[in-house]
Amino acid sequence: MRVIFNPSFIWRRPHMLAAVLISASFFVAGISAWYLVKGHAKGFARRSMSIALGIAGLRMPVQLYLGDIPCLGSYIAKDLTCKTAMPGLKLTPAADRPDTAATFWGLRPSTA
Repeated sequence: MRVIFNPSFIWRRPHMLAAVLISASFFVAGISAWYLVKGHAKGFARRSMSIALGIAGLRMPVQLYLGDIPCLGSYIAKDLTCKTAMPGLKLTPAADRPDTAATFWGLRPSTA
């Protein structure tokens, strides 16, 4: 139980609840788009599409904030002066770094 209810739980639970709301709003938006394409219940589809995208638009910045806080909080708790660099790929030996070229070039065609 200590793994679940640790000090970062206070931030991770709202982060996951926001993720569920965002995912559900995109699900509703997708169904609304299908209704609009098929021409069924246009009024209902427009209204549900606008509500779903509005909720997603309002919750995504909150989601980013809630997801960033546990990381920053744990980093600041380790070094209160913030004079050391945040650990990342620069501190990782080159031999231990993941090969990102395949991922980078694999995603290029999907975003073009």
